[in-house]
Amino acid sequence: MYALSDMAKYLVQRCAQKNDEFRESLPINAIIHDLNFKLSTKKITPDGFYHFKNFNGALRISPLVFERGNTWPILKAIKSYQDFDKNNDPMGEHSFGDLYIDGQIVFWKIEHYQDNEEVFYKDNYLNENSWRVLTIYDNVEY
Repeated sequence: MYALSDMAKYLVQRCAQKNDEFRESLPINAIIHDLNFKLSTKKITPDGFYHFKNFNGALRISPLVFERGNTWPILKAIKSYQDFDKNNDPMGEHSFGDLYIDGQIVFWKIEHYQDNEEVFYKDNYLNENSWRVLTIYDNVEY
């Protein structure tokens, strides 16, 4: 592994801070309410993912996780997740995590897009206009 410059270390720490703020600001009650509404009206997207866009970014839940119906404990665990280590967060960005909930392994990741959520940021993802997308998926969907 290579050594990071002081500027790179600062940028990684800033990215981790923003990712933590994004995760910790998840409006769980609003998401659960919206999720129940979409389930009752069968308004799920054609790709099978549940989508929620109403905070500092977007949330996507995969079909397998969505069908299980245990979204509340998963969201609570992601919101308070602090188990970052060299295996799941080698760069220190706090953009990936794994959970063991109800006997299932669930992964989550944060990716950075431009405002329209269509153009993926490879660089410059600390830009204030970066649109964070949190995706939750089952380990078999990886």
